[in-house]
Amino acid sequence: MNKNIFFLAVFLLNPGFTEIKFVKFNDPAIYYEGRIAYKNDAAELSWPGTSAALWFEGSDITAVLKDADTADYFNILIDDKVVSKIHIDTAKERYVLASGLPPGKHKVQLFKRTEWDKGKTLFYGFETPVETKLLPVPPPKKRKIEFYGNSITCGYAIEDNSNDSWIGYFENNYLSYAAITARHFDAQYSCISKGGIGITISWFPLLMGEMYYRLDPTDSTSKWDFSRFTPDIVVINLFQNDSWLVEMPNHEQFKYRFGKKKPDENFLIWDL
Repeated sequence: MNKNIFFLAVFLLNPGFTEIKFVKFNDPAIYYEGRIAYKNDAAELSWPGTSAALWFEGSDITAVLKDADTADYFNILIDDKVVSKIHIDTAKERYVLASGLPPGKHKVQLFKRTEWDKGKTLFYGFETPVETKLLPVPPPKKRKIEFYGNSITCGYAIEDNSNDSWIGYFENNYLSYAAITARHFDAQYSCISKGGIGITISWFPLLMGEMYYRLDPTDSTSKWDFSRFTPDIVVINLFQNDSWLVEMPNHEQFKYRFGKKKPDENFLIWDL
């Protein structure tokens, strides 16, 4: 078939057809925050509060995403305002983030609401109409804050007014004290947290001392390069789960960590 005839056929079938510009995940116009693992064809977002942002002049923006689970949610921010929440599927899909924006400069940001046990999200890149102009990433924020914590740092069940639900739909790291603090001080944000985790004991077989150094939170051999992000302030908010579990001698993690004897005030595990 003649190439021009083929193009005309496609246009007639889809009169809204627009030539697309693909902004690949490793394009220098994309700005990331948080611990991000980079794969061959995508950026992997696991930790709560990790994000990808793009500055542009245009009216429409789409993201190409795929999740490892069915419990991950992201906030979509346009010009630093939350405009929607999207639920990521396990199939590679296109998600419309904004359309019909007024003329001028805009910023879009994908912000991971959910913690890593809800799944890993592969971000392949953004799609825009071909006429969209990509803008340079602004100078980095001068301050850097890193948080280490448990459920309240994650934003666990923060939008559940009737129960303490574990469902990802109700989790929103963007509204956690950690993310709010980082925005208040206009700081770069990193959040290393997991609901239920402790220093000496957790509700599951993992301590903060066994997790804090990881790039991939599910892989003990995956090491984060701390030279990539040197915070001005480190906030550690833990021991809530420890304080409950040390009073539960029948819990399997009590038996695993302590045996039969409750730890005294001098006891501390920090497995470096």
